[in-house]
Amino acid sequence: MEPQPDELDPVNLALQNPIIFAKIHAFAGSESGPILRLVCKAWNDVILSNPKRKMVLKLHTNSLTDFYGCCDPLTFQLFCRTIDPRLSRHVRLWQKYCNAHQHSEHHYRACLARFFHFCEKFGDIVVTMEILVRASMLPILYELLTWSCPNLRFLRIRKWCFGFESRDPADLEGDVVLSSITPGLPIRRDLVGLHIGTSLRKNASVAHKGTSTTVPSRFPSE
Repeated sequence: MEPQPDELDPVNLALQNPIIFAKIHAFAGSESGPILRLVCKAWNDVILSNPKRKMVLKLHTNSLTDFYGCCDPLTFQLFCRTIDPRLSRHVRLWQKYCNAHQHSEHHYRACLARFFHFCEKFGDIVVTMEILVRASMLPILYELLTWSCPNLRFLRIRKWCFGFESRDPADLEGDVVLSSITPGLPIRRDLVGLHIGTSLRKNASVAHKGTSTTVPSRFPSE
């Protein structure tokens, strides 16, 4: 007897059954999407095509396990060549540090360079953007937003600093940098959520300082 073609294989037939997928997804829970989409192409298509389901693509690695990986441009470019473009709807670049603080300036510039490359490739798809930068890099982010991500609806920018003692001189002028570029920001009529803040704290008991929210709208949940 000749072997059955793949589309008639019992396992593949079961994976194509939407009732089976719905049952497994309900059992696994609402946060199981990132894992279930790896089972097969059909499940990946179902999860990524559902407009009500949000998956956030984290454009950073765990630098505590890889000393150089978080700033490696080649690894990131190879990653961009292989990902499903639908994953780029909601993106986050939120890593706070490298393993060694002395490399932090290089780290942030490498992060923004990777983000620039990502927006060149997938900018038309991005809907939600969350990014952690230093004040000195706000003009670069501004330049990026003047020509990229035309369908952006939610933008969250947070300025990171370690404390008064180690702050970069450019970070001390963050308000000046931001005010100097704000008048030139392009009008984005589709933007319904904007959040700009800083991680600076006076002590551990104080919440984020200098946080401002514009365009009153609920930011998408995690």
